Amino acid sequence: MNTKKIYHKSSFIYKHEGIWVLNIKADSYYETGYAHGKLLKLSKHPLYKLFKNKLIVLVIKSLALIFKKSLKRLYVEKKYIDELRGIADASEISYKVIFFINFIYDVFRKSIFCSSFNFFSPTTIIARNTDSLKWIASLALKYEVTVIHRVCIKNSVPFTHVGLGFFIGVINGYNKSGICVNNHLVLGAKNGRIKSPISPNVLLLRKVIEEAYNLDMAEKILTNSSLSYATTALITDSKNKNSFVFEATSEKCFFVKTQNSYQACTMHFISETMKPLSRVTNTGSEKRLSFLNLVLSQKSVLDEDEVISILKNTENGLKRNKGGYSITNSGTFQSFVFYPLEDLIITSNGKKLPVSLSGNYIRIRF
Repeated sequence: MNTKKIYHKSSFIYKHEGIWVLNIKADSYYETGYAHGKLLKLSKHPLYKLFKNKLIVLVIKSLALIFKKSLKRLYVEKKYIDELRGIADASEISYKVIFFINFIYDVFRKSIFCSSFNFFSPTTIIARNTDSLKWIASLALKYEVTVIHRVCIKNSVPFTHVGLGFFIGVINGYNKSGICVNNHLVLGAKNGRIKSPISPNVLLLRKVIEEAYNLDMAEKILTNSSLSYATTALITDSKNKNSFVFEATSEKCFFVKTQNSYQACTMHFISETMKPLSRVTNTGSEKRLSFLNLVLSQKSVLDEDEVISILKNTENGLKRNKGGYSITNSGTFQSFVFYPLEDLIITSNGKKLPVSLSGNYIRIRF
């Protein structure tokens, strides 16, 4: 189902074949947040209705009190605070609720399990499946949490990301220069002593695609940061056709680089530097990474149909244990492909789990 565009000044929101698309053009971070909140309110997005529910608000505020210590350790730059306040003011949703849901990944660190890869022939392609615990993934579909954002703020690099409604951080996205980020949580890693203040991971990756024009700039931004949880992130330079995997805890990091025409990333450390920090064996993550490396190593070129076929793969079954064993598993609630140089996103619009098998892959071009 398609809907007409709903406008707030130069920004607008619409629904394309079941996928929400939010396009924001603003002069400041506060105005960016205001347009974000206003348009989700005007469109009556399911998340807006959820966060206006008094019982839900009470639950979230109670959780915020329980995790007050963890939230207080976070350092959020003023411009992002302004953006969060803009969302709260325009949507008339409590600022405490908006703040908590934006940094929920820094509190609940065992809920997102993912697989990403890139390929550089004939053009740069980045593909991703996002998975979660089945009950969380089901709620994500029910409340249509996935929103594709295009954000253009005056004096900042325009960027696009597959995110969540009311969410300003970046988990998967790319900028006008072709720098792309895909983030993954690492389970069971020794994160070290967390020093305050720390950067929310999702804002660190947003900073990369707001400021970086190349991998050297991205590496510098990532090196000079303290993280809230152990992570792996696939960082891709689409124009120059190279990439690295950023492996990090709050105290240590390493950049895994390759000369291959592809690179894959899941939820565990692979470098000799970082592997000793892993306290558990993540069998699902290892199986997914082995599958991706094997398939991609056998390709000289990769077209759209082949990429989607890889995202749909279930050769190790749909079961899950600390993440799925297959690229598609019972908790897959996002499945998409980036063509950054063409400003094109191809995403599944599935409404049942796993979305990679239940929906059609539709094209959204900016």
